[in-house]
Amino acid sequence: ARRYGLTWQTNNLADKTVITRQGQRITAAMIRDAVQHQLEQAGATGLMEIVLDQRNLEIYLPLTVKSDFAIYDLHYDQQAQRFRAELQVAADTPNFQQMVLTGRVVPMVEVATLKTSLSPGTTIGEGDIQWMKLPVERAGDALRQANAVVGMTLRRQLPEQSLLRKTDVMPPHVVLRGQIVTMRIRQQNLELSAQGRALQDGAVGEVVRITNTQSNRVVEAKVMAPGLVEIMTTPQLASLQE
Repeated sequence: ARRYGLTWQTNNLADKTVITRQGQRITAAMIRDAVQHQLEQAGATGLMEIVLDQRNLEIYLPLTVKSDFAIYDLHYDQQAQRFRAELQVAADTPNFQQMVLTGRVVPMVEVATLKTSLSPGTTIGEGDIQWMKLPVERAGDALRQANAVVGMTLRRQLPEQSLLRKTDVMPPHVVLRGQIVTMRIRQQNLELSAQGRALQDGAVGEVVRITNTQSNRVVEAKVMAPGLVEIMTTPQLASLQE
């Protein structure tokens, strides 16, 4: 206050003064983006996250100086997933700064999460999911492709924002227990069909038990499509015909 001729005096120990000035800053996010760009230029591929060892790095410059910075001599150890580089700020000005940057490169992957809580048996649509980036080492068996999620059904209740894993979803049932289905068997030039009643729910590709409605014989058949199953084994041909 004396230095700048301010008529100010504290009333108690809790008083404080905050002095600010206009300026511009170079943030850690800007520097991380620059490091990532250089890594990609050098041939690094895939999603990644740059983690600086200088976590709270921020550089302030006056408004009269152009806020230029550059990354030089970037060295990346792919096996250790570590990098080292030189940061230069406001080159050719009185505010020139340089420092060594070090940090990690974390491989990332996009995984599916639920937007809202869904009940068991719900068919998942595109609008039910959103994508989140996770480190590869933490992603585990989380689903990473839309075709592995959309159209599938939930096995159990999951809260919103839950990661969707392989064990959380299953193909939708296209044959339901008690449903009348067409049983089919094909062998070389022979194809036979008959009517049956499903004893189990089943998705495409699953094997379910079916009762022949004429003979009451129980056979096992592979679900091929809604309302259609196919008997795969030769010994069951007689069961279909009886």
